[in-house]
Amino acid sequence: MNFPKDKYYILDGKKPVVTDDVIEWAKRFNEPRHVGNTFLFGKWGPHISTVFLGTNHQWREGPPLLFETMIFGGYHDEWMDRYATWEEAEKGHRRAVWLAIRTLPIHLLTKAYIYTRKFLVELFKT
Repeated sequence: MNFPKDKYYILDGKKPVVTDDVIEWAKRFNEPRHVGNTFLFGKWGPHISTVFLGTNHQWREGPPLLFETMIFGGYHDEWMDRYATWEEAEKGHRRAVWLAIRTLPIHLLTKAYIYTRKFLVELFKT
């Protein structure tokens, strides 16, 4: 299946839809577009961010990649993955949070456990 690479996408709820109206796209781009935004240890630890991109970042064959997760800071600084759907992005965000936690330095793991236990229970319920 061929997907347009030069189209703009906006969110209709959690579903990306194509638009040819660049003005509408630009206006909607200022709306909230975070799928997940997790700070481990506040500003001191890794930051995991998953966002709707609004344009297709697929450079090979396949569905449009419209969501992106990145880790900022920590062992996996600048790690990135992309997804086609909101649901895939939610799962990818949870995987990235787990990856960032698993690779914390040993002296932070006890603090991480205490700090994130409740957060992890909530995060992995879905």
